[in-house]
Amino acid sequence: MKLVNLKNPVMASWLREQGFRLDAPPFLSGAIEARKLLEQLPVKKESLASLTTGHNGGIYNGPMFRRNYVTNREHGVPFLTSSGILLADLSTLPLLSKQDAMSSRLSYLQIREGMTLISCSGSIGRMAYTRPEMDGMWSSQDVLKVVPDPDRIPPGYLYAFLSSRFGESLVVGGTYGAIIPHIEPHHIANLPVPRLGNELEDRVHKLIQEAAELRSRFQVEIEMATREFFEAADLLELYQIRWHNQPRDLGFAVHSLNVTSLRALNYAPRYTDIIEKLKSVPHKSLGEICRGRIYVFGDKAKANNASKRPLTQASLRCKRWVKPSSLQRIPTPVKRCWMRHLQVLSTIPLPMGKPRAL
Repeated sequence: MKLVNLKNPVMASWLREQGFRLDAPPFLSGAIEARKLLEQLPVKKESLASLTTGHNGGIYNGPMFRRNYVTNREHGVPFLTSSGILLADLSTLPLLSKQDAMSSRLSYLQIREGMTLISCSGSIGRMAYTRPEMDGMWSSQDVLKVVPDPDRIPPGYLYAFLSSRFGESLVVGGTYGAIIPHIEPHHIANLPVPRLGNELEDRVHKLIQEAAELRSRFQVEIEMATREFFEAADLLELYQIRWHNQPRDLGFAVHSLNVTSLRALNYAPRYTDIIEKLKSVPHKSLGEICRGRIYVFGDKAKANNASKRPLTQASLRCKRWVKPSSLQRIPTPVKRCWMRHLQVLSTIPLPMGKPRAL
């Protein structure tokens, strides 16, 4: 159960300012408290709407529309959802039909570098700074875009404030909806943004921009490294494989089933062909690599006899333990959840003492 900060109790004046709104979320989210603390800050404050530019004043989301996906990159554009804005690897994004994206109804949903993206439906308040590789992508109606006016405020500084403890509380404070929470552009238009001087704001912007460029550089180099890996293993066709472009597997027979998995997809010819190609070169199973170790996804990690350096992967937001025995066979490797497992296991630390060749 959430409790309001006892050092900053809800005042009668706060209720008047909120039109005597008696539901708890605006007060428990810390929005009112954050606004009052900002009012006490002895610096100039400007409303968010006065610092943005572009469509609808620079703060907008979009209309609901039917999503027509394609598989050919020549006919589609990468499409970001409210959960996709937090992804580090954007190479697996779905492709929205280019004809729909370029239409007059959706053309303004194109993402440009320097924007601040905010999830505005469901999980409210997720934020991302548009880095170079995201430029030119399209977003869904569940992503609120804040387009800073570079002549009035550095884009990186505005993102740093909005994603801070104060900014996030103010954004989430405008949430409405009992079943699926929402926020709309007018809910954050009057959000106060403190101005801390050109020198400090420029320094913050440069740090945010550098971080964005480094993340984009990571994406380019991880793709290069993946390609070189498959080339070195003489399996370049697996790097270039397009799962959804292949015909569906229908009417195939399977013999010698076991209890490891009863899912038909795990026995599909497309899947078994990938496994056979991987086995055709010198290899080791994940079970062999991880034997004697226990790893955990999430914020917790448990040391083991083979290594005193635990492995953590907090970004996966998963609390399930993974045992070496469960890794002897990984079904459906092309599924995103299993690819995340592979990403974690690709960073296995070397054991202490007498390490064996992995």
